[in-house]
Amino acid sequence: MFGAVDLVGRVFNRPDALSNAARENVFPTPARLESLWTSLREQFEHFQKERQWGPDKTAKSADFVAHLTTTLGYGSLRRR
Repeated sequence: MFGAVDLVGRVFNRPDALSNAARENVFPTPARLESLWTSLREQFEHFQKERQWGPDKTAKSADFVAHLTTTLGYGSLRRR
């Protein structure tokens, strides 16, 4: 999910937002994926410590997704 958000440059909720990237065969470089992975791990650990949640609860949390994308400058999903 995070790699897809990075490709589009913002949070999206419809898969057709990726259709141009798929048609143009655009994918993140291995270096970019490694950078995203590092950011994800850092934010995951920070969020876990801040909330005092375990890894399972953090990984399944919509709050974590919103925190991650907002903190890294991609915007946030609109909550219903």
